[in-house]
Amino acid sequence: MWYNKMTMNIGSQWSGPLKRRFLAVPWALVWSLGILLLTALFVWRVRGVAIQALPYLRAANYRILAIAGIAELGFYLLLGYANQWLYRMYGRRPPVSRLGAMVSQASMINEVLPTSGLSGNAGFVYWGNRLGFGMRDSIAVSLWFMALGYVALTPLVAVCVASLGALHGAEARAVQAGLAAALGYAVLFGAAGVWSWRRSKSAGAVGVVSRGAGRAETSLRRLRAELASEWRTAGRRFGHLAACTASLLAVYPMRIVMLHLCFASVGVWLPWRTAVFAYSLTQLFATVSLSPTTLGVVDVAYATTLSWFGIALPEAIAGTVLYRIATFWWPIPLGLLSQWWLTFLARRA
Repeated sequence: MWYNKMTMNIGSQWSGPLKRRFLAVPWALVWSLGILLLTALFVWRVRGVAIQALPYLRAANYRILAIAGIAELGFYLLLGYANQWLYRMYGRRPPVSRLGAMVSQASMINEVLPTSGLSGNAGFVYWGNRLGFGMRDSIAVSLWFMALGYVALTPLVAVCVASLGALHGAEARAVQAGLAAALGYAVLFGAAGVWSWRRSKSAGAVGVVSRGAGRAETSLRRLRAELASEWRTAGRRFGHLAACTASLLAVYPMRIVMLHLCFASVGVWLPWRTAVFAYSLTQLFATVSLSPTTLGVVDVAYATTLSWFGIALPEAIAGTVLYRIATFWWPIPLGLLSQWWLTFLARRA
């Protein structure tokens, strides 16, 4: 019974604009299929080495892996704390536990639906509104959280630049290509925003002829007004944005410790320097790949980058498998439990 109700809740989040938006961009499915095919090709090419990883998995210390799973709970609470700082900008202070559950549920949806985070953001806003935190404020928090998430990527880029000194040949060229792609992505994103703003401004100067163009211009004007209002709010609450960004930056050492734990569970000592480089490079590649899902991209990137820094490929594959169990597969049932709890809280409200 409770599972059916949770399924209905997920379905309600996919109704309306979200469903139309997803169906309007079938590239997400095509891109996901391409990534899965490339992942399958990678696994096929290293199948002999992958088999050598099985003894490491059989002999793994799953108590240490359980500690990594517990750390994943702390990860969501940390993100809940970051979101609480954003809600404080609007005079609200939801409990960190509820916000952590909302982030967990959103992450679960992102894991199972290849929509580049779109469905997870919708889920976060849905529960924020249903739990009484306000629709508009929840949307604003979701957008600020996404924007600050990109700001928090800056240290990763710096680490990736520093890693070039430890790599040579094809590996160094791959990192350079990733950095160039990240820079190009940022430039194109900024250029698209400027072009949209200038286009709407010029449209207002010459007048709008068609009704559709008029509605578009009105929407853009409202958007600019909303952005200006948010900017003024941010100016008055800059400390809240800084605290949220600091919380997002704290995610990095937590993830690196989890990566180290997963490799320790298979009896492999992962130098901290190697863990930092591998995590940073993998996150960079996952970001610039524009992948609608991390499945496949992160797995291959971790195994490859760790081998670049001297970790034997069978050990790299074994440690990566356990890390993905802790950070990709475990959050799926955890997100379902979070959704059940949020449903219970919403009915009591």
